[in-house]
Amino acid sequence: MQVFTFDFVPYGKDLTGRLKYPVGRENYESEVAAKTYENHVEQFQLMEEVGFDGVCLNEHHGSPYSLDNSPNLFLAYVAAKTKRIKLAMAGNLLPLHGHPLRVAEELAMLDNLTRGRIIAGFVRGIPREYLALSIPLREGRPRFEEALDVILKAWTHDLLNHDGQFYHYKDVDMWPRPYQNPHPPVWVGAIGPEPTRNVVVSIAAHEQHQRLGLLRREPGPIGGEAATLRPVEVQGKDPSRQPVLAVKDGADALEKMAL
Repeated sequence: MQVFTFDFVPYGKDLTGRLKYPVGRENYESEVAAKTYENHVEQFQLMEEVGFDGVCLNEHHGSPYSLDNSPNLFLAYVAAKTKRIKLAMAGNLLPLHGHPLRVAEELAMLDNLTRGRIIAGFVRGIPREYLALSIPLREGRPRFEEALDVILKAWTHDLLNHDGQFYHYKDVDMWPRPYQNPHPPVWVGAIGPEPTRNVVVSIAAHEQHQRLGLLRREPGPIGGEAATLRPVEVQGKDPSRQPVLAVKDGADALEKMAL
């Protein structure tokens, strides 16, 4: 079993009663935001000291609910302040990134900078974020599936060639390549059986997908709704080699992962 912490990096001041949309810049204090990041980095350092296996951050936009607009950027800073702990995204909001190749490159950089401490997580995001970044909500699923396909191709193919609905690349030789071979572990979020099945089908096109975990929300024994990273069998792969994860909802959630 491995134990991770899942952190939204919420704004460090209680704004109860002021969380309308928009919250308004009159409620923002730069020193509170700076201290929020500082406090969370110190927590991650303490977690490494006491034996946690990893830190898991997500991506959100437009709310004090989470100040982690870029888990890649924040985890790059956390990487410099830690030595052993795994650094996981749960994850990059793929439909909202202009070029999935850029995401693949950034994660490959991080994987090399940390000598293989990165876990690459990808999710679709929530409606407010599509509105903030002017992406039609109806494009969320096809953009996500195509972007994930591009990233896995970039990591595993000699040259990236892709001609899709949203993204187009020809003979791209991506550098650097990931430190982990063939790529970092990939965690993908899904809610319910149909989205889970869709992710599995999209992954099945890639032969080198052994490091896939599916994070699926469903009733669980921990209390309330839980999320489970289920074993999956794709193209004859042994599902017992896939991770199993259970988390309790909330910013203080612990992720328990059996490898």
